[in-house]
Amino acid sequence: MEDIATGLLLRIRSSFQKRMEESKEIQALYQKIQSGGATYADAEDYAYQIGQALSQAFGENLGSAVLPDGRMYYNIADRILRPLLEEDHSIVSKAAQMVQQALNQQAGIGITAQTAAVNLDRIQGIVDKVSNAEVFDDVAWVLDEPVKNFSMNVVDETIRKNVNFQGRSGLRPKVIRKAERKCCSWCSNLAGEYEYPDVPEDVYRRHENCRCNVEYDPGSGRRQNVHTKKWTTDGQRDMIEERKQIGLANTDIFRPKNFHSTIGAYVNLNPSELLEGAKAGKRHSHAGVYRDAVTKSKKQLQKSIVSRTAQVERHADKIRNPENYVPDWREKSIAYRGGLIRKWEKDMRRNAEQAEIELAVFEEMYGL
Repeated sequence: MEDIATGLLLRIRSSFQKRMEESKEIQALYQKIQSGGATYADAEDYAYQIGQALSQAFGENLGSAVLPDGRMYYNIADRILRPLLEEDHSIVSKAAQMVQQALNQQAGIGITAQTAAVNLDRIQGIVDKVSNAEVFDDVAWVLDEPVKNFSMNVVDETIRKNVNFQGRSGLRPKVIRKAERKCCSWCSNLAGEYEYPDVPEDVYRRHENCRCNVEYDPGSGRRQNVHTKKWTTDGQRDMIEERKQIGLANTDIFRPKNFHSTIGAYVNLNPSELLEGAKAGKRHSHAGVYRDAVTKSKKQLQKSIVSRTAQVERHADKIRNPENYVPDWREKSIAYRGGLIRKWEKDMRRNAEQAEIELAVFEEMYGL
């Protein structure tokens, strides 16, 4: 069975890759996604095509005739289906993230696009369904429409994660569900526009053979200050200047969670992982930041955190509104503009990482 699983996996993967490479629809959609001109409707089309390529690869290579006793035992199903479904997720998730990142930039939102986690429960359900059958051919359908549905759900989950993340960051994103023509009553009832936080979880769900579109809209593009609750536009500088003063005059109002929230709105980081890495030794890029942080007084540490957080927001503003910092921005070459944006993104991330390390040290020394 071990050899059968290995051989089948290689054949199915080869067939899957060939179908993706030869599909004009997949290639055209991916080029559109890469160019930054795609919408979530395009991402869903792409996900469907990827799922279809995988389901066809399964159909070409799997059947009771090639399986022991005509059955796909659990160890075979787990070794074949799980890695291929995870590959499907990875391909679609990357594309959906690219779409979200482009939409963020078009809306002037300097927030890193979030990716959807692998739905392990769905994968397990497919593996269990196929392996529990006495005859594989009786359940071969599980590797057709359910696989396409699994693939499209990656896009739905990407929207859900980004809408929730941006909503918690103070934005007002919207979810638009468009029902397909002649759809069922359940889908018809879900069709409409929903503004965060009033977005029902069912909006992201789809039944078998469902072709409804779930799309994202950045909303008003206005951000709520997490400290004052004041709504401001992304281009305004008063938010940045306000951040510089937080916690400097009165240590009692310094709240680390507010800074975690602010930084997290722009850069997706793992603070505990950063801290452990900085503690580990000289080779870590921020080891010096950690060594300095543990020697600072409470006031010095707060001041440094405030300053680095302000730099994160300043660089995010540069990325959103480069013409405000480079007067002849539109006359610059594409290569120049791209290089400067990448530099600002790198600087923003560096300041975010350093601020998170200092916040972690502050929490260890002085609590929350």
